Amino acid sequence: MVQSNTGTGGFEVVVDDNIPKDNIPKYSGIGTILLIMEDDTAQRRTLENIAIERLTRFPSISLCVASDTAQAIKHLENYRMFSPHAWLNAILDYNFSDVGAGGDKKPADALFYSDAFRHYVDNPGSVAVIYSGSYVSQAQQSQVISEAIFRCPRFALFFAQKAKVAADDVMKFMVIIARPENILKLKTAAERFNYDL
Repeated sequence: MVQSNTGTGGFEVVVDDNIPKDNIPKYSGIGTILLIMEDDTAQRRTLENIAIERLTRFPSISLCVASDTAQAIKHLENYRMFSPHAWLNAILDYNFSDVGAGGDKKPADALFYSDAFRHYVDNPGSVAVIYSGSYVSQAQQSQVISEAIFRCPRFALFFAQKAKVAADDVMKFMVIIARPENILKLKTAAERFNYDL
């Protein structure tokens, strides 16, 4: 069960037993959202544990963990309702082959068609890292992802292969560097290094 931080009793928004109760995102009054979207259970837990450790120094960042694209969209719809002006940082696996029965196997570029995700990418802004295994080249060829890079002045995108970039380094980047005040430098750096983190 996910609740927003809207007052005395909270507000029930989404029922989701896949998200641990000790990591309930609070949707209201958020300055920055850190979305982790990963289907592999072990990898998701690793990223989540690193994030929890790093975010103890940044209590204003709301951690949101999703195991597939549909789940991530549900959370983003709730954030858009209660924190429409939040900044979004997203660590996105690309291919969802390990999603269990009933899960959404659409790749990460399906997020870019979602009104909730596009809301944050368009304005107020966002930084995303496609953090994937052998599917980085497929993500780089996605037309909807390429269009977002060029269409949105406050959106920076990077690609990183799990075998080459440590999860801790991705998390440091997302928590410390990927901030609204750095967006122009990040967009320039992304282009200069061919979007390679």
